[in-house]
Amino acid sequence: MLIVYTLGTTVTVTNLFKKYPVRRSYYSTGRRCQVELQHVDDCLVAFAVVRCMLRMTFRHNGTVVWTKAATSDVQHSLAAVVGSKAVAAMKHIERNSLQPSVSVLYPYFSFT
Repeated sequence: MLIVYTLGTTVTVTNLFKKYPVRRSYYSTGRRCQVELQHVDDCLVAFAVVRCMLRMTFRHNGTVVWTKAATSDVQHSLAAVVGSKAVAAMKHIERNSLQPSVSVLYPYFSFT
């Protein structure tokens, strides 16, 4: 079988707690598995946003949960992960006078 990959790094985690009976019994219910999967998803989303030049695909049991292409900056990276509509509702502040420069996106609500 021939497997073709593009240049880069692939990280695969399988049977993470297979050798630990205590963890296996903990994950015997579907709800606990969903909660832990959400924790993994949150961690990967944060990493994908911060590392904007990184292309990332999150799969669970062979199914693609989400994918993010490499982007030029954090604002485009955040839009790729959470959606452009959510980013459009955020305010962007950038300060280049500081070393290192600071760029912040935060939710902006208009009360007018």
